[in-house]
Amino acid sequence: MRACRAAVLAAVFVAVHPAAPAQAHELGVNRVEITVRDDGRYDVVIVTNPAALLARLELLRGDAASMQDVAGTDGERLARLAGVLLAHVHVRADDAETRPELVPDFHRIPAAQGTGAGEWAVRLSGHLPAGAERITWQCAFVYGSYAVVVRARAVSVQWTYGSEPTAPMFLDGPRRLSASATAGRFVLEGFTHILPRGLDHVLFVLGVFLLSPRLRTVLAQLSAFTVAHSITFGLSMYGIVSLPSAIVEPAIALSIAYVAVENLTTSRLRSHRVALVFAFGLLHGLGFAGALSALALPRSQFLLALVGFNVGVEAGQVAVVVLALAASAPWHRSPIHYRRFVLVPSSIAIGAMGLLWTIARVVGP
Repeated sequence: MRACRAAVLAAVFVAVHPAAPAQAHELGVNRVEITVRDDGRYDVVIVTNPAALLARLELLRGDAASMQDVAGTDGERLARLAGVLLAHVHVRADDAETRPELVPDFHRIPAAQGTGAGEWAVRLSGHLPAGAERITWQCAFVYGSYAVVVRARAVSVQWTYGSEPTAPMFLDGPRRLSASATAGRFVLEGFTHILPRGLDHVLFVLGVFLLSPRLRTVLAQLSAFTVAHSITFGLSMYGIVSLPSAIVEPAIALSIAYVAVENLTTSRLRSHRVALVFAFGLLHGLGFAGALSALALPRSQFLLALVGFNVGVEAGQVAVVVLALAASAPWHRSPIHYRRFVLVPSSIAIGAMGLLWTIARVVGP
């Protein structure tokens, strides 16, 4: 029986999230801004958490840090790791690799101006060859999803993930796409924001699913969740409602923990559950809006972004439910076995993760 329990947990986790370290809303998420000047020089600003960055560079260096390595200020430590950092950054102009240099100007960004407390601006500078038309960014030490903004003769924005390179970004601005192609881009962005990047949202959906895996009750809760996050998603995108991520992100984590704990303390779906899921959906909508806000979209694209991204999010949630149904199907015939071998151990794991995230996001780096 223990082997069966481990098997279903592993199946659900691996099926819905093949890349465990990536999170949709990790506090202090990275972003990259590249500014190209008229003389061909470019400046890169990487906004990230300093402790996470230093730990990541130490890991990539491949040896244990000495007492001398960890001494001094964060800026001094980063200067000693400059070679590691630059070895894992790739800026390409058309098809040619350029070699940026680290600018010894590190400073913290006030929480109100960034995505979370304790962020750090790391600066690079380089030169593009004459006549360059496109720029491509790739960074092997960044984890999770993040926005890359290129400011040149026009502004281009892409989301990328981990060490994946961006598609070439034209210096005179992105090529105009049809309305259907633009909408399709945001549908894909919404889906990948859930699978594989949105572990916190995935765990919330699984928490909703676990208490009563009957399709009718799951759809009732997810419908309330969808309506709620659509409301705050739209209001936030248009600047009507706004809350700092330092409040939203811990609250999202706490909602995951709460739903999991409630699964353990009740044996059936109660009437207040749908209202509770609706309330938590309002919080998650603010989180979804934060993902698109980082793209600095022109106002003319807001409606397409809202509709497309929302459709992608719903498709991602349905995929999570389908995978969870398939993974837990052998236990559906016996409510006792389902609760003992699926609901209880899975809810404990989800609740523990939610509590850990809540603490981490409140305390910060």
